[in-house]
Amino acid sequence: MSKDPVTHAKGLSAVIPNDNDGYCTVYKMDCADGLGLMTVYQVYPGIQLIYNDFEATSCDWNESQDKNILEINHCREGREGSTLLSGSCLYLGEGDLSIHTMDNCSPEMSFPLKHYRGISVVINLETVAQNPPEILSESGIDILKFKEKFCPDGSCFVMRAKDEIEHIFSELYSVPDCLQKPYFKIKVQELLLFLCMVDVSKEKQREQYTSPHVEIVKEIHKKLVGNLQARPTIDELSKEYLINTATLKDTFKGI
Repeated sequence: MSKDPVTHAKGLSAVIPNDNDGYCTVYKMDCADGLGLMTVYQVYPGIQLIYNDFEATSCDWNESQDKNILEINHCREGREGSTLLSGSCLYLGEGDLSIHTMDNCSPEMSFPLKHYRGISVVINLETVAQNPPEILSESGIDILKFKEKFCPDGSCFVMRAKDEIEHIFSELYSVPDCLQKPYFKIKVQELLLFLCMVDVSKEKQREQYTSPHVEIVKEIHKKLVGNLQARPTIDELSKEYLINTATLKDTFKGI
């Protein structure tokens, strides 16, 4: 696998180095109905911090990635969706955080609001285990156990928006260029220490949806925006599309 996960994206039209040492690279993504920018920072060996800015409804990928690559996603604005290998569909709303291994990500990311802004932290677990940031060594954190903790049996961990997540990520959206390198190092370490303290069993995770229900809700949304004068009730839509009313409301709100 390439050291940089975004090199597998379809429609990669331009690579713009922002420096001479490979610390920062900007990738321009040609999506089917819009554009995206992914600004990648090599914060530590094996750890990348990526700013994602998309004005499109979807972005395709060529292939799955390594099972020992862990991706942490934070949604700042808009909404981001993906289909996991299990067939379930995951949607992040503003402030939500997800963790999954790269071999579990779908070949397409979707952005239902045609706008998405967020941050990804991509960790090569084996590389970081061999050469950990100093604070990980001092704290005795075993980065290899993160996969077992958050993604057992190929699952995906999703944490709803909360103050602790907001504190870590909000400051990353307003960092002066002159302070980026040291600040990114501090924030990545803070994130890893926070995740080490998370009790997965006590977290109320965001719901994941089945692919058939997602497709039905997309059809309903298309019907509604196609005729804004019509005012069908939830019961009418539920009967027409053969979907439970509670499932319809929850899935529609989630997507």
